[in-house]
Amino acid sequence: MLPSKEIDGHLYEVDLFTTTEGLKVWIRLQKIVGSGFAGLLEGAGGDEKEQALASAVGSLVGAMDEDSTIELIKKLCSRLKRDNQSVLADYDMFFRGKYLTLGKVLMFVIEENFFFGKDILQELGKRVDQISEFQNILKSGPDSTDSLKTE
Repeated sequence: MLPSKEIDGHLYEVDLFTTTEGLKVWIRLQKIVGSGFAGLLEGAGGDEKEQALASAVGSLVGAMDEDSTIELIKKLCSRLKRDNQSVLADYDMFFRGKYLTLGKVLMFVIEENFFFGKDILQELGKRVDQISEFQNILKSGPDSTDSLKTE
């Protein structure tokens, strides 16, 4: 049975990469992320962990080249099914306007292939969830931002 996870109302299943494919993807991820994850991998804690996470995300965004990043994302989706259908079969339509969902799905693929430690991915997942929650509040209208105010 393939590892599976329900994400935003759809069931995703991932077939793990072969060793050779996985190593190629892992090396590409390491090159993109660079030293940003070093603090996390070395066991930074507390505020240091927050700074290391911010550095990792900054490194990732700074290193992104459109074409090679899209190619890597499609590679990560190459062994992925959504509701029993290959994601690559209709990749551009599956995630159209759903970039946070795509981020969650990519984290699931990365986690299941053990490219990084689960604690790092859990921290990144929390950030994606926080962004998603904030985005939902903004979509709900101006009255819903009252929940963001502190007394």
